[in-house]
Amino acid sequence: MDNRCLRRNDEYVWRDIGGEVVILNAEGTQVCLLNETAATIWTLCDGRRDIHEIARAIAGEYEVSHDEAMTDVRAFAGQLVASGLAVFFGGFLSQWVNEKVMAKVAGVAFIAVGLWSLLK
Repeated sequence: MDNRCLRRNDEYVWRDIGGEVVILNAEGTQVCLLNETAATIWTLCDGRRDIHEIARAIAGEYEVSHDEAMTDVRAFAGQLVASGLAVFFGGFLSQWVNEKVMAKVAGVAFIAVGLWSLLK
């Protein structure tokens, strides 16, 4: 789980209001208010960072140990995913394939995807 990236669900809109984040679904029927620490984690869920990277950022920002940050980030990430607010996907290699190769030459992309499948 820790090497997969965490990405916010695009079906929700959110705003940072004074260090707290308010999250709404498209219909405006579900509301979630995040405190400052949770808001920081939320903003780092951009689909490019895995749990370790998010925990490192939290440890540095809030001057806590990496272990404490990992525990908190894992727990909150689990809550985000369970509630549908975020999703885990891929890892470094699949992210690289998605961002670099798939955006370029189609033939090379198919080769990269084939190699990625073999490495799983």
